[in-house]
Formats: sequence, C-alpha cells, structure tokens
Amino acid sequence: MHQRIIESATEQIRRYGFRKFTVDEIAKDLGISKKTIYKYFAGKGDIISAVVDSYLEWMRVKHLEALEVEGGVLHKLDAFLLCPIHDEVPPWLIAEMQQYFPEEWEKVNRFKQFNKDREVAMLEQGIKEGIFRSDVHPALIEMVWDRTLEVIFDFNFVKNYDLTLNQALKMLQTIIYEGIKNNPDSEVLVNYEK
Repeated sequence: MHQRIIESATEQIRRYGFRKFTVDEIAKDLGISKKTIYKYFAGKGDIISAVVDSYLEWMRVKHLEALEVEGGVLHKLDAFLLCPIHDEVPPWLIAEMQQYFPEEWEKVNRFKQFNKDREVAMLEQGIKEGIFRSDVHPALIEMVWDRTLEVIFDFNFVKNYDLTLNQALKMLQTIIYEGIKNNPDSEVLVNYEK
C-alpha cells in the first residue's frame, strides 16, 4: 500500500503540482480512506518527501544503467547526460519545488553531486583516451554544464524558446562537445528532433 500511495501521489503531483494535490484525491484514486493513508504517512509533507525520494532513486538507477551502454567514453557520456528522464518532470514543477520546498530541492542538489562525480570521471577518461582536449580541466567543463542546466531547467527558458528539455540538453551537448573534442570533424551523437 505504501508504494501504491507514492505512485498515486506522483501522478497527482504531476497533474496539480506539489501545493495543489490533496490527500483526498489520493484516497479517491486508490479507493481507500484518508485514515489508511495516514497509517503510512504523517501528512502531505511526508508524502511529498517520499515521492521525491522515490523519483531520485529511479533517476539514480537510470543514470547507472546509462553508464553500462556499449561503446567508448563518448557513448557512455552521451547516454549519461541525455538519460531519457528529463522530460518526465515538467519545468514548472521543478520551479515550484525550488521555490516552496527547499528541503526537497536540497535532495535534488545532493543527487546532482552524485552525477557530477561520474561526469568528471568520464571526462577525465576521455582526456586520457585523447577524445577530449587535455588543456581544459574536467571540473570546469562539468561546471559549465551544471550552470547551463540551471538555466535550461528554468521553466521560462524552455517555454520562451519552445524547446523540450531534451532538445535543449542535446543542443548544449553539441556546443560543449565541439569545443572540447580533439577532432572537431568527428561525429556528434545528437539530433534535435522533439
């Protein structure tokens, strides 16, 4: 029942947002009483926390799976950075979390550190293999990626330019790859289709 409540809450949050979903809607969706929900969760904040934890664990698994793709470091980095999860959460929902649920957003920031460590390791491997330029520090590349992601994940950015998150990420990847690759004539692994 605990997991079913999280799944229903996830759907309600996607539909209405963190602030507007209600425990009543979850109870109605599952055909149970609010009292049953409160056996598993202390309140709405506890439900939100569980939804965020569940989603971040799913993202962690997806990113680790991306590291297992066939091919060299460029293919692994490509799969990792463009892990097909970014369009799962609407940008307006991310903005709502940032503004109204800072303790949950802090969990996202800790997850981002998990990713940063893996990105830097792959960039360092790419430098060792001669794929990426050795005169650009991996931490700086990752910082540029990270700071640009903050802009891309801003609801107004993707809305104003009529882009999906994945389209914006792929374009960013092209810009970064073309700037750090040793052989600028080699193939870029992205396309910009919606």
